[in-house]
Amino acid sequence: MSLKFIRVKIFELGRLFKYRNKFVYAQTYYPEYKMKSRFKIYFEQIREVLKYNWPNLYYFVYGFDVKQNNDDYLAYKPFMLKRDELNSPAPYSYICLLRDKLLFTIIGKYFDMPVVSNLAQIHCVEELNVLLKKYDNLFLKPIDSMCGNGTLSVALVRGEYKIDDSLCSYEELSQRVGRLLLQTSLIVQKLLKNHRDINCIYSKSINTLRIVTVNPKYSDNPIDIVVLGTLLRIGANDSVIDNWAKGGLVVGINSDGRLMKYGFYKPGYGTKTEEHPDTKFKFEGFEVPYYEEAITRCKNFHSKLDKIHSIGWDVAITDDGPLFIEANDNWELGFVQVCCGGIKQQFDDLFK
Repeated sequence: MSLKFIRVKIFELGRLFKYRNKFVYAQTYYPEYKMKSRFKIYFEQIREVLKYNWPNLYYFVYGFDVKQNNDDYLAYKPFMLKRDELNSPAPYSYICLLRDKLLFTIIGKYFDMPVVSNLAQIHCVEELNVLLKKYDNLFLKPIDSMCGNGTLSVALVRGEYKIDDSLCSYEELSQRVGRLLLQTSLIVQKLLKNHRDINCIYSKSINTLRIVTVNPKYSDNPIDIVVLGTLLRIGANDSVIDNWAKGGLVVGINSDGRLMKYGFYKPGYGTKTEEHPDTKFKFEGFEVPYYEEAITRCKNFHSKLDKIHSIGWDVAITDDGPLFIEANDNWELGFVQVCCGGIKQQFDDLFK
């Protein structure tokens, strides 16, 4: 064992003890079950560090802290390594087709897929101001953003500027957007609207489906594409984005297109809830509009990108049907297993 390897483990063990409120003493998601002792939780998190070089962030949301069978849950590190290996087979990697959001929409339109339209790619605040005077409400995101980082909702209403529904001066807008432009160029899109039924759950953000598909044979036939998991991401607490990493909720979807009972927060933002915290809308049994069409669209699109093994699709449901927002090669394992249950068996079968 190398000295560097030992240092990593010592550092992560130190982080485990330093942030024990997050990794050991966090609030349980499953108070209806009997909990393990804190000593047992400490022991299992130490084992995670020794085996995978970091504590398990999803220990509590997976229910590892309670006395029940959870052998079906897949650890993140072996998943990540195998996912990335299969998504970038030699000699070429095609994941740039997904990571560049401008390129993704161009490809989607080429294949006649319903993809979100980009108004422009801007490089300075003045370009944004011209577009605001024409469209009033816009959505900005970096061309290569992940987990909602750098996304902004901007508006010009009766001469007043807004960022994410908060009033600001033009100077504040310039500074905020300018900092993002120092890192990358920005894509500008018109604000989308949810399907009227989904608006009943929460209307301040576009609430998107995350549909994970796998192409185990690298086939260009949609029949060979497997759906690994589906869920609905919902904004919360007045947020204009639905990202789980920014405090949103995720709710699993049954095979019949209806929502499951609970919505889950990412660790650090809360636990689980049967209803939306803002609207009090109960999740269980809600029928997602255009669900089967969204599944079919994802399988068809994936068959066109047959050199990529697995994809996490973000699909908005509008009054006119499913609309592709983006696609992710580095899709998140955490909320898929939280909503749909452990995928260890499916992973062993599909990610050989």
